[in-house]
Amino acid sequence: MTAGNLKPAQSSTVLAVLISGLGFLSATALFGGAMLLADPSGANLEIPNAYLRDSPFDDYRVPGAILFGVLGIGPLLAVYGIWRRPQWRWANALNPSKKMHWAWSASVTVGAALIVWIAIQVAVIGYASLLQPLYGILGLLILILSLHRSTRRALAERGEDESPERK
Repeated sequence: MTAGNLKPAQSSTVLAVLISGLGFLSATALFGGAMLLADPSGANLEIPNAYLRDSPFDDYRVPGAILFGVLGIGPLLAVYGIWRRPQWRWANALNPSKKMHWAWSASVTVGAALIVWIAIQVAVIGYASLLQPLYGILGLLILILSLHRSTRRALAERGEDESPERK
C-alpha cells in the first residue's frame, strides 16, 4: 500500500486484516469453484450429489461458476483495488457510492454476498459442515471491516485538489 492510501496505524491494521480475509476467501473460492467446474459431480471435493436434491441444479456447475466468479474473482479485485486504488472506468461505473473508491463497494458487496451464499446454502442443504459457520463469520468480518470508520476514511475518494494529508 502506498503511504497516501494509509491513515494511522489502526487503519493499516484494519486494512491488513480486511485484505487478508478477502485474499483467503479469494484463494479458497477460486480453488473450490475451479474444482466444481472441472468435475460438476462434486466427487473430487467429496461433496455428495444428495445436497442438490432440493436445489434447482442437476450438478455443481452453476454453484461452481458462482463460487469461482463472485466469491473468487470478486474479492481478488477488491484486494487489488484496496491495495493499488486504480481508477478503472468500468469499476467506477458500477460503484453505487461515488464518495468512496470502487474497491470499498466491492469489499462490502463481497462480504454481503458471502453471507447470502452461506445462508442460501444452509437453507437448501441444511447444516452440513463446520465450514458453513466459519465462512459465515468470515463474511461478517469482511462486512464489518469494510464498514469500519478507518476503512471508509482510507478508501474515501479525494477531490483532485485535496492532498492525502488534509483528509
